[in-house]
Amino acid sequence: MRRLLVKFVCIIASIMVLVTVLACSEPVAQTATPQATPAAQTSTEDKPITLVFAIFEMQNTVQSTGTLVPYMDEVEKRTGGRVKIEPHWNGELVNIMDTYSAVVDGTVDMGYDAPLMHAGLFDMDAINNFSRYDSVCWKPSRVYYELTQQFPELQEQYKDVKCIYNGASCQPAIGTTKKQISKLEDLKGTKILGSSALAGQRFEALGMVPVSVPPSDTFTGLQRGTIDATPLATWMLIDWNEGEVLKYLVNASASTPIFTIIMNNDKWNSLPADIQEILMDLNEWLGDKNDQSQLDAHKKYWDLSISKYNTTFTILPKEELSRWDALDAPVMDKYVEDMEAKGFPAAKIKDAYITLRDKYSAPEYAPDWAEAWGK
Repeated sequence: MRRLLVKFVCIIASIMVLVTVLACSEPVAQTATPQATPAAQTSTEDKPITLVFAIFEMQNTVQSTGTLVPYMDEVEKRTGGRVKIEPHWNGELVNIMDTYSAVVDGTVDMGYDAPLMHAGLFDMDAINNFSRYDSVCWKPSRVYYELTQQFPELQEQYKDVKCIYNGASCQPAIGTTKKQISKLEDLKGTKILGSSALAGQRFEALGMVPVSVPPSDTFTGLQRGTIDATPLATWMLIDWNEGEVLKYLVNASASTPIFTIIMNNDKWNSLPADIQEILMDLNEWLGDKNDQSQLDAHKKYWDLSISKYNTTFTILPKEELSRWDALDAPVMDKYVEDMEAKGFPAAKIKDAYITLRDKYSAPEYAPDWAEAWGK
């Protein structure tokens, strides 16, 4: 019995020693946890900044592959991987008409926008859309960029967002579905896509009837006869399948539509200063890349549309297209008068625009196919 008692006491003593050891070991476990925290914090700090980018364009168009995709790659490259842009194509997050408001309220970080589609917000930007019918401005993004550098009033229109890119597209033709245009008089009554109020006024001066539809509805409108014509770059014939319905093209440079990349103000202010500087430095680079991409694509898609859709091209002489330009002058004068009334130095901006437009329409900037295009 005594042996059992001794054995029981030994067991109890062993248990008490074990409990004491475990209790003494608890501070070691507690000190291990704080040591892991700095590593976790470092990992979070090294995580790249992701910017959600809403884009109305499809991913495979010339505008996307030639301009937007290289831009996103260049941002990542120049920031050393510290910034990654997360694109959402084809209006996946927000349609073109709501892009601006989505960026303003922070629904998305960035947006690829067409400012002239927002009536009353960026009216002074419309000066860039006064392309001459009888010539082609080969570097419309360069014109827009240089104009914004000369006149801060243009950038002040974007006070509710941060505009980090100002660009424009070369659209050197008008396409029609049923009627081949050979002279000014053939335009009368033609229903044409007018992407802004000013574009509509210009087309009305030529005798056409402007119709406003979103870019996503252009093909359907042409197919159903809601519209008979549209300004375009030849790549749209293939990438947007418009060659299926546009049977005729005439070499009238009716439009240089404006596109911007805008960012939410709070998101912009949260970025480190060096990243902000990189993004702003890319403005000029991207505009030049866009201009070159458009010109490179034009001749390729011009030839491709002939072989694929048997598109008919009419090359009008400069003398005929100069008749169209003469009707444009009063529209520009009225526009300048209206913008002056709104407080813009519109007359000075107009003069600067014409100087830049004509400069970059000169033969020294023209591609090798320009002469065949009658330019």
